[in-house]
Amino acid sequence: MADGLPQVTLLPPSGKKRRRPALSCEQCRRRKVRCDRLSPCTTCVQAGNRECSYASLPSRAPVSGSTSVTSASALPAGPGGPGVLPPRTSDVSELSPEATSSGTSSRIPTSGSRSLSEWREERLFPPENIWVNNADAERRLDPNMLVDRIRQLEWQVESFERRQSSASLGCPHKDTTVPMKGMLQKTRFLGPSHWIHACVLFQFLLGLAMKSESARAELRITLGECKSLGRMIKRRRTPILISNNLGNSFANRVLADSLIDVYFSTIEQIYRILHMPTFRADYARYWDDPQSVTPAFKMQMQLCAAIGASMVDDKFTMKEAALRWAYEARLWLILPPEKATISVAGVQVMCLLQIARQACGVGSGVTWPDAGSLLRAAMYAGLHKDPRHLPPMTIMRAEIRRRIWATILEILVQTSIDSGGPPLISLDDYDTEPPSNLDDDQLTDDLEPVDRLPSPPNTHTQTSLQLLLLRHFPIRLAVAKFVNSLRSKATFNETLRLNGELTSSCHAISRRLVKLVAETARSTSPITVFHQRYVEMITYRFIIALHYPLLSVAFEKPAFYFSRKMLVDTVKRLVPLPARPNPPLPGADYFCNFVTCASGSSRSTITQSVMILGHEILTVQKEEIRNFSEAGPVDSAIKKMLLDAIAWMGNRIRAGETNVKGLLFCNAVFKHIEAVEQGIPTEELEAWILSQMKQSAEKAYELMKESAKQYGIGIEDTSSTENPALVEEAWREEGEMQDVVMGIGESDPFIVMNWDIEWDDDVANFMY
Repeated sequence: MADGLPQVTLLPPSGKKRRRPALSCEQCRRRKVRCDRLSPCTTCVQAGNRECSYASLPSRAPVSGSTSVTSASALPAGPGGPGVLPPRTSDVSELSPEATSSGTSSRIPTSGSRSLSEWREERLFPPENIWVNNADAERRLDPNMLVDRIRQLEWQVESFERRQSSASLGCPHKDTTVPMKGMLQKTRFLGPSHWIHACVLFQFLLGLAMKSESARAELRITLGECKSLGRMIKRRRTPILISNNLGNSFANRVLADSLIDVYFSTIEQIYRILHMPTFRADYARYWDDPQSVTPAFKMQMQLCAAIGASMVDDKFTMKEAALRWAYEARLWLILPPEKATISVAGVQVMCLLQIARQACGVGSGVTWPDAGSLLRAAMYAGLHKDPRHLPPMTIMRAEIRRRIWATILEILVQTSIDSGGPPLISLDDYDTEPPSNLDDDQLTDDLEPVDRLPSPPNTHTQTSLQLLLLRHFPIRLAVAKFVNSLRSKATFNETLRLNGELTSSCHAISRRLVKLVAETARSTSPITVFHQRYVEMITYRFIIALHYPLLSVAFEKPAFYFSRKMLVDTVKRLVPLPARPNPPLPGADYFCNFVTCASGSSRSTITQSVMILGHEILTVQKEEIRNFSEAGPVDSAIKKMLLDAIAWMGNRIRAGETNVKGLLFCNAVFKHIEAVEQGIPTEELEAWILSQMKQSAEKAYELMKESAKQYGIGIEDTSSTENPALVEEAWREEGEMQDVVMGIGESDPFIVMNWDIEWDDDVANFMY
């Protein structure tokens, strides 16, 4: 017998020796693996089983003779005599009446319960009421069972220590812990990367919003008029849908051709969803006979046109038609038969709908839940498995599946940043390889060979941009998890590590984009300024998400100044994106129109950047006043950035935006900067900013009336919105919002916001 174990002397049994009872759970016995006898055991937990079952222990027949145990000092002594251990019991095993009368159950503590030392003490030195007398033990204990039980106890202790060790790996000790915040808005939790957290930086302006009724009565009336008119616009442009007439709203082929061409020359080169030759062939067949194509293709065609409509001009004159096309696709996805949507064509419709919702403002603020549905539909269709592990298929089918999966990964990580929710995907959840760097006409109907077709990585193809984003996907996924995951340990050292990889990734993307724009200027599918600005916008925003949680402490603790500097440098790159270049560049107009007309990340990224830049200017002014008694002039280039951004927000209202608070808030920030620069006394500052906010609200109301004309809303209709009774009713129906910004760090108090953030009446779209 092994050293350290008690020596056991056993009298010959009087009868036939029975087999030892099985102590492992039934699942581990069936798989023939080791079991630690927890409930559930570690092996079953790793296998994805929440429960495991144990076979009942048979009653033991009395054994004649006696068993003597020597080396009693090796075991603890109990009331029944030295060296006798109680029979093991379990809360998942059914013991015999004889056993249950003399024993109790014990379990390994889980994380957060009793300490390991307390558990060991109770396990080795149990209370008196669980000890059995020596005679019972000698009659019932088998020596082999005693040895196995000791080994099993060692295994359980080792397993528990391993769990505690792995659980403590992410816990910082001497590292600096960064406070992370979340915001509960009605029924939604807005995580750390959501843009609305930028509003919390401006406590002075939020205080103005929470003044008494008399202090903001005029401002409140004007905002109520804007709210009433916005609801009227949304009601007028919301389509009435008929479920048996979906996909039949195209009437003008010339218009459809132009919209779809815009889509394929812009968004499709970034998110590879469709096979262009196949789409063009089905498109020609549709105009010959609309009934000859599938309903899924009709939805794809309409969604491409809806996305293209958001880029043809800067007033979104086709928004009403684009909304109809997007709503019809949403309705088609939920209508029977459901199996039609769980296919490659159905997943393509879901991908296009995710982009169209952002482009047209159809629930653009709540796309993260639908991104989860998209992920599960794609997995149900097997897109997370590489085609080489599936039955043989053609090169075209295999590559299309890889392209769609790469698009889904990008959608997941982008919607995670939009909503502040975890990305719900990890690198271990799929084995799909990156798509080949091939043009669409190179994808044939031949069976895919075992060795995939060569695809030189530096050769420009119609898949180059998607491969560029996919190559740098892991670091952006790591940032999204670090910022938004529930149990993520936010430490400054980890932030610095991720920042190094992320900034290197962003700079590599920018260098590659500049090279592609120059190399492809004369090609049939050129990379233009649209692609360059769009890709930079959706990648550099991760730097903001990574460093913004540190901004609140960066102004108090110089150790975090690096994060403040990274944020300022990043927003200076993002704020000018909506500006039109002079002279005009290819694709620039499409991008400027898109960020002016679209919602979702294109709106929130620029708005958040403007707020961070404005806060940085105010902070610098505050530091200058503290050190030099007065604030110096603001850099004219930065001033122009802010003025251009405010003008861009006004253009958004002219293009159909129905909420004016973004313009109102950012303009108030700029006016605050001007007031400090002009040296307006503190006691006059509040009244001056309130008057400027009222002027901004009146200007926004005039812009909304201009936008209402394209929906057939005339002056006589808008006059009803100025009725004081209707204004108060609008406020009463909307209700006062109470946002609680929850500080996880001890230094962050609870802050109550009353900044009337509203829900879109039609699609529950969170708007600012």
